[in-house]
Formats: sequence, C-alpha cells, structure tokens
Amino acid sequence: IAAKYNIDPAGIVLGNGSDDIIALLTSVLLRPEDEVILPQPSFLFYEIALRSMGAQPVWVPLQSFNTDLAGMIEKISPKTRMIFLNVPHNPAGSIISKSDFQSFIEKIPPHVVIVLDEAYIEFVKAPDCTNSFEFINSDKPIVGMRTFSKAYGLAGLRVGYGAMPPDLAE
Repeated sequence: IAAKYNIDPAGIVLGNGSDDIIALLTSVLLRPEDEVILPQPSFLFYEIALRSMGAQPVWVPLQSFNTDLAGMIEKISPKTRMIFLNVPHNPAGSIISKSDFQSFIEKIPPHVVIVLDEAYIEFVKAPDCTNSFEFINSDKPIVGMRTFSKAYGLAGLRVGYGAMPPDLAE
C-alpha cells in the first residue's frame, strides 16, 4: 500500500474492512457530547460508531446530489471533532473536486479530523476528483479509508485500511 500510493507506511492502519477503521477512529477520537458532521444520506455505520461513543451526528443534506461543503463548514462548533465525507458519495455517486476540497480544509479548525471514505474511489474516472492520499501530509488531520472488497473483488475477505498522519495512526 505504501509503495503503490507513495505514502508513509507508519501512517497505514489495517482493519477488518473499513468498518473496523471507522470503529477505531471513533473509539480513539470521540467522547460523549462530541459532534460529528456527516452528509445526509450517509453510510449507516458512521452513525452507529459515533453514537456508540456517546457522540452526536450533525447532518448536512446533499444539495443537488452533491456534498454541501459550505453547509458543513457552517455546522462546525466547538464540539465538532470529526467530519465524514464519501468520495465518491454513496449512493449519489457525486465527487468532490480537488480545488473544492482544498478550499474546504483551509476553513476547518486543526482539532477536527476529516475522514474521507473512498470505498469506491477506484471506479472514479474524473481526473479532478479528490484523492485523500494527496492531502495526508497537509497541516490538517486527514484520514483516507479504502477497502479491497469493492474494486478488487474480495467481498468475502474483509480487508480495509486507513492512511493518515503517522501520529494519528499511532
């Protein structure tokens, strides 16, 4: 993984599917009363994992089938600890451009972890689609999650991974 994507191996966390990475992130980073911003609709396990830690979801509806990044920024509060994004969005299929994502992360406080769920990224053909691995070394805590079960046909083997700054992986 590190060699293929030119990322630091110390920042790679393997899991039993991306669900395991989500559960690890929420259990380590969230405390009761924290808030997590999510697009609506979203992958159900985000809500299950964050609620299991006593955190509260803050929903931001899609706008014309696109993730409402401006709406997410408006929802940030002192209690916000994480933001989940799907790239591409599941089930809408929309993407977030690299320039839109760059503008978005510039407005996010440094204590907020941005998680990009890229379970279907291998199916995206748009060259301007955000790729978390290009942003992991930014000054913001960014996590990219991927799985081998979709594009690689390993649905029976639950193998997922997260790529993130090494201090967060630790």
